[in-house]
Formats: sequence, structure tokens, C-alpha cells
Amino acid sequence: MDRIDKILRYFDPQRFIEVCEARFDTLRTQVVANLQTKTGSSGKRVNSLGVPEWATGATAASLQTQVEQNDDGFEAAFVGRQGIAGVDEGRSAGDVQAQYASFDAFLLAIERWAQAKEGLYGIEEIDAYAVAADVWSKGTVLYREGGGTEILFDLLQPAVDDIDRQLSEQLDRSVFTMLNETISDYA
Repeated sequence: MDRIDKILRYFDPQRFIEVCEARFDTLRTQVVANLQTKTGSSGKRVNSLGVPEWATGATAASLQTQVEQNDDGFEAAFVGRQGIAGVDEGRSAGDVQAQYASFDAFLLAIERWAQAKEGLYGIEEIDAYAVAADVWSKGTVLYREGGGTEILFDLLQPAVDDIDRQLSEQLDRSVFTMLNETISDYA
């Protein structure tokens, strides 16, 4: 076995990638559970309906781990659709207007949101136009109440810290094993 193959055996990037993917998958599960159940974030209402943020499931479906590997190593990131920060902070009118080309495009999105909320939570009828006009001009209820941190943000740093700890332990084990085998080769 040549030296490069031997080093790769100890420091196989796939093992490090698996650590990231596993922990980010746990994070995704926790965020989805929060979207499905929480009606507030840090004591602030997530909407004026008093129901959880979950509607169509598009935000949850967008949460994923992206891994890019090259000759220098790899990068792993936990990503979601545009505006994912809005699950904790809410969305300002400017954020909403920047994301949607027009009020009509935003209204279509709110109509889908309203239909999903009505079906999921048994709400009789949501005035999608009024909601869209209010958010378009003032931002979301959560944004106007100051935002929060507990749906996504509070979970993110512990996940990153856990990945850091697991990768450090993996590196330590790899270095220790490699040194032991190298010393054994010369003994």
C-alpha cells in the first residue's frame, strides 16, 4: 500500500462527510418538528392566526445538507429556500418585496399559504388579499413583534458545535491509529 492510500485510509473524507450529514439530518428533523408545532418563537407570535408556521411544507422540504468536495477538502452546509431566516425573525416588507417580483406574485403565494392553513388547522376562511397587503406593506407579524430564535437559530449553533466535536474526535482517532501503526512498522 503506498503512502497516499495509507493516509486516505486514516483520513477518508467520506467519514467526515457522514458526520456532517447525520448531524444536519437530526437538525432538519428538529426544525421540521418546530415548524409543525410552535406557535411562537422566543415569546413572539409566528402569525396572527395562533397556529404553527407549517403550511405547505415547502420550507421543510427545502432543508438539506449540501456537500462540496474538491482537492482541498470538503465543505458541508445546512441550507433551505430563500427567506429561511424568516422562520425565526419574520420577514420585513422589504424582504418580501425583494423576493417577489410583484404584489400579484406574492398574493398567489399567500393564497396557497391560506388554503394550506385552512385545510390543516380547520380555519374557516383566511382573507388572503388582506394578509398579503398587510405583509407587503408592514412585514409579517413575527417581524413586527421583534422576531425570535427558537425555531431554527437556537438549534443551529449546537449542531455546528456537535459536528466540530465529532470531527475533532474522528481526527484524533485517525492520528492516533496512524501513529501507532507507523511506530509498529518500525518496531
